[in-house]
Amino acid sequence: MPLTHATPESSSGRRILGILGAAARGLIRMVGMTLRFDVVEGRERLQQLFSSGRPVVYVVWHNRAIVSACWLSSPRLRKQLRMAIMASHSRDGQIVANITKPWGVRVVRGSATRGGQAALRELHRVVTREKMPVFLAPDGPKGPKFQFKLGVAVLAQMANIPVVPIGLVPQENWR
Repeated sequence: MPLTHATPESSSGRRILGILGAAARGLIRMVGMTLRFDVVEGRERLQQLFSSGRPVVYVVWHNRAIVSACWLSSPRLRKQLRMAIMASHSRDGQIVANITKPWGVRVVRGSATRGGQAALRELHRVVTREKMPVFLAPDGPKGPKFQFKLGVAVLAQMANIPVVPIGLVPQENWR
């Protein structure tokens, strides 16, 4: 079955998307092992937030999602930080879920165009009841690039939690 016909609902689609997720997870881990991340500003504050277990909304631009996954996939960081993310109901969102679930990441499904309100309610429950931080891309996959969408601010205001921007920029990279 061609990938374009694989849907998350079909058994062959789930199998294909599971394989793609596992392959992508392995690739992210391999690339992540070759990267060194230096916190340029706010190291102490970031460490305090990570170790406090206090719920916050961490935000990173969507075009930094892969390098963010490399950073977050480090076993040292994963041990000290449980987190939730949002992924769309699409095939791409299922691949993201397949990549991150084995790392213990809570995946809330939804997007601005499909299931966004329900996802926002679920994220609110995750941060208020489970005290779990959330990582989100405020500009989303459809853009416009680097424009903060309303959902992150609404979640932070509803839950009375801070928004913490994370900027991950490799010094040398391919584009």
